Amino acid sequence: MYLGGGTNASLCDKDGNLLAYTNGIWIANKLGELMENGDSINSGAWANASAAAGVSYLVPQGAFFLPMPNNPDRYCLFHMFIDLTPITASQTKLLYSVIDFGYNGGLGKVLEKNITLIEGDEFLNFNQATAVRHGNGRDWWVILPHHMKPVYYRFLLTPDGVSGPWEQSGIGFKGPSENFFDYAYGQRIFTLDGAKFADYDQFNYIQLFDFDRCSGLLSNPVLIDHTLTANGPSTVAQGVAFSPSGRFLYISRFKDFNEPDADIELVQYDTEANDITASETILASCFSPVPYTCGMSNMLLGPDGKIYIADYDSMAFDVVHHPDAVGNACDFEYGGYEFSVSYPNTWLPYYPNYRLYDVPDSPCDTLGIDAPVTSIDQVKERGKQIQVFPNPATDVLQLASFSDKPISGIFLLYNSIGQQTRQWNLDAERPTHKFTLDDFSNGIYYWELRPRDGHAVQTGKVIINR
Repeated sequence: MYLGGGTNASLCDKDGNLLAYTNGIWIANKLGELMENGDSINSGAWANASAAAGVSYLVPQGAFFLPMPNNPDRYCLFHMFIDLTPITASQTKLLYSVIDFGYNGGLGKVLEKNITLIEGDEFLNFNQATAVRHGNGRDWWVILPHHMKPVYYRFLLTPDGVSGPWEQSGIGFKGPSENFFDYAYGQRIFTLDGAKFADYDQFNYIQLFDFDRCSGLLSNPVLIDHTLTANGPSTVAQGVAFSPSGRFLYISRFKDFNEPDADIELVQYDTEANDITASETILASCFSPVPYTCGMSNMLLGPDGKIYIADYDSMAFDVVHHPDAVGNACDFEYGGYEFSVSYPNTWLPYYPNYRLYDVPDSPCDTLGIDAPVTSIDQVKERGKQIQVFPNPATDVLQLASFSDKPISGIFLLYNSIGQQTRQWNLDAERPTHKFTLDDFSNGIYYWELRPRDGHAVQTGKVIINR
């Protein structure tokens, strides 16, 4: 069955080996076979219609996997359910299903499925739930926007299961509406560090929030003026992504869809600018008559630090190669990632940041997970992550592994406006590296490690205070 076109999610182990995937209708194991009890996910008229059409469940960003805290064999699949009426989808739910890979020789079994967390009518947003690690480094927040009111629901996944919903109301700039399509389309996403949240409606607004990973609450809303003169179709130009550092925000949008020159644009905003709206930079534009010949739709920040953009080109994704660079220095490439086979109208999946851990020194950092590192000895004692320290740094910056595994590759530093300031080639394979900072100015810098061992690019932030 074709997995593109809507709901799709996959699950891999820490080494990138496939464990399971879903199209929102069923769950398959790593062999591509139906997982035991993995049928009838989101069972209903919408699933039946999607299956009959030979496509996945038609809810973009409609499913994602989260690990069950303190149980390495179990995962929760959170998924969005909708049902059909003659006019529109009227019944909406946030569901979850539980998978245990301790069964069937590691192929897994669905222990429970289609468990309702929240249920509503068309006024509940059904397609943009997001997730972020709790500040204790173990649990997970799941955030679900209300469809037509300034309301956000939050759930918490702990070793005891899923609790919630808790409601946060009256936050942000979304006004109450009676029009189903006012806030129906867009994309919602967290920064890699979970400190910022973007709520992007394709036609009306972009809202930025601070997010407290201890309480799960949004705060300090900022509105980016993004009211367009005409509505576009629901299946295009509705993507948003943060750069690895969280400084730059990218969106795709239609420009005057009902006009003859119906351009699709890729736009960058600097979230650290005094006037974020005024920082808007149009990076690319393409003419899109009907039938569509160009796209730029939903987006995904990849583990290699690049942003990938779904397109109407069935043989490629568009790519932003250096998202933390200002303006056109970000190096946008139309059709920059080619497929070996055709995947028409493919929606990119949604992935939470599984590599995020605790908020050091926060009130909820009580479990001793990924505690702050101050010495190489501590680095070697904990896990297998990369650490850059001390932070703040003065004369020397060190790169070390949480194991004795050698680190090789390229280590880069970028200044606060996204310009590359230094590149070190890590030719000697060893678990620690040291860099002198004699000619660096004080300020915030963003680091990037590109290993040679095939592992994902890792990024972070460091303060230099000499």
